[in-house]
Amino acid sequence: TDWPVRRAGIEVLAVLKDAASLKLLLDAAVNRAEEAAVRGAALRALAERDAQETLELACHALRDPEAMLYEDAYAALKTIARTRRAEMQKATKHCAPRAANILKTVMSDE
Repeated sequence: TDWPVRRAGIEVLAVLKDAASLKLLLDAAVNRAEEAAVRGAALRALAERDAQETLELACHALRDPEAMLYEDAYAALKTIARTRRAEMQKATKHCAPRAANILKTVMSDE
């Protein structure tokens, strides 16, 4: 299946709120063999759900060389900044320096 079709599937999963769709979104977000556009869409959908895994996944995505995934990770962090601020603060101490700086920027924008 072409990646635009898989990305459209992610957008459908994003509106579903069941455990099965959450698992599929998580699987897509962590699948390094998947296109960055699909992984990024999954990451944004997880952020919209305020999934607890979003912060860790976004921090990992910020290390990815794909600019599109990087932008999606930033957008996901902006989405969860209000509800996961304390977790983001803690994450700045143990994530990669680049990700820590981005977390600080996102929190300062709020």
